[in-house]
Amino acid sequence: MHEGVLHRIISVAICILALWLCLSCDVSRSIEVTLAEDHPWEIVSGRRFWYTIIYADASGVHKQQLPIGSRSFTIDSLRSGTTIIAAYPLGSGIPLGGAHHAGVDGQSIELTFVNGPLARNLIQVAQRWPKPVSQANFTYLANEISYIDPRGLCIDWTRLSRDVVEGRVDTNSFISGSAVDVAVSDIPPGRWVSEAVTVDSFYAFFSTETTIQGLTPGVHRFLNLDHMLELRIVIPDDPQEDAFWHAVPVETLLRVSDSTYQELLEGGG
Repeated sequence: MHEGVLHRIISVAICILALWLCLSCDVSRSIEVTLAEDHPWEIVSGRRFWYTIIYADASGVHKQQLPIGSRSFTIDSLRSGTTIIAAYPLGSGIPLGGAHHAGVDGQSIELTFVNGPLARNLIQVAQRWPKPVSQANFTYLANEISYIDPRGLCIDWTRLSRDVVEGRVDTNSFISGSAVDVAVSDIPPGRWVSEAVTVDSFYAFFSTETTIQGLTPGVHRFLNLDHMLELRIVIPDDPQEDAFWHAVPVETLLRVSDSTYQELLEGGG
């Protein structure tokens, strides 16, 4: 065979192989993400927080940090499938959440508190089953949940998670979860600000019980700046178990002096 012909055949074969590799691989994309709401504790304290960003796609679960004062960031995710994103204030608690659907959205997304519980739950599931979660329609799930509880909280997450993993989500996947009213006493008086806009803040008074309504399983946190305390109310998953609570000092960022906070803010956390 003529050497030139052989060379062309080899070149064509290499091009075909390269094209096949490009088509078969799952290239990444950049997504611009914005925190669409201020955290209630940021508003009451006048201080911006740092956030832990956790997101999940078909390749697994990933983490990065958002410095103090920043309200937007970029993540690199797989081009195919859904990317679920959650932003945890000061690294814990109820996050802001949202998702990016490949081929549907633009290259930007806004995170909200009402979508935080759903995002948190799906990311937890994605720790073991990333592929089914990456195929979930986040917008559809969020809309169905809103019909049951506009706050996005009171849902049977176990049932929904199972159906997402098994790929058989339908209207029967969405049922109400449990919620309880909790009476707390013997806590310092004053205003206790909920960490989430979807849970009511409350006032406590001397020698009286205060009832907080509609708390779902998990940890609910409330801030009292006057006493520099954080109240944590724990609602067990088992409805037969009693709720309990305790108070701890507020996060260091809320206790540092104004000058120190300004240095952290200017230094990007």
